[in-house]
Amino acid sequence: MVDISIVKCDDYSSDNVHASLNKLLKINNSLDWVTPGMKIAIKANLVSFIKPELAATTHPTLLCELVKILIEKGAEVTVGDSPGGLYTAPYVNNVYSITGVTAIEEFGGKLNQNFEKTEAKFENGKALKEFFYTSYLDDVDAIINFSKLKTHAMMGMSAATKNMFGTIPRHIKARVPFQISKS
Repeated sequence: MVDISIVKCDDYSSDNVHASLNKLLKINNSLDWVTPGMKIAIKANLVSFIKPELAATTHPTLLCELVKILIEKGAEVTVGDSPGGLYTAPYVNNVYSITGVTAIEEFGGKLNQNFEKTEAKFENGKALKEFFYTSYLDDVDAIINFSKLKTHAMMGMSAATKNMFGTIPRHIKARVPFQISKS
C-alpha cells in the first residue's frame, strides 16, 4: 500500500509554498527520518533549458523551500539532475541557471558539481545486469525524488519513476530501454 497526500498551493510565492510543503510533510511525518549531519540529494526534474513558468521542471521555489526545511533539520543538501543533453559542468550549470534552481544556494543548498559516472553491476538482475548512474549520489545518505507531474512522450506521464531516469548520465540514457527490452 502506498500513501499519497495532496495539499493545495495557490501559487509559487515562497510563503504559500512553504506553508503547503510543511502541511504536506506533516501529514505522514515524512521527514522524521532526517537527522543532523545527514547528506541528502534532492533529485529534481530539470529536463533542459526550460524556464519555470513553462511548468516542465521542478519549480525553483519548491526546491528552495524543501532545501530550507532540510537544512533546518541539520542536513547538508545537494540538488542535482542529469538533464537531456551533455552531462558536463558548462551544460548542466546552464540548465541550473535557466531553470532558476541556482536560488537554492541562497539558502545553503548546493548544486551538484560532480559530473562523473559510476557503474553498478547486478549479476542476478532480470532486466539489467549493469548500468551507469551519476556519481554524486554515492556521496549522500538519502535521495529525495522531487519529481514534476506532467505528461511525457516516452512514458505517457512523468512522475517519480521517470524522474529517476535522470540519474543515468547523458547519452547512456538512450541505451537503457533497449537493454531492458532485450532481456
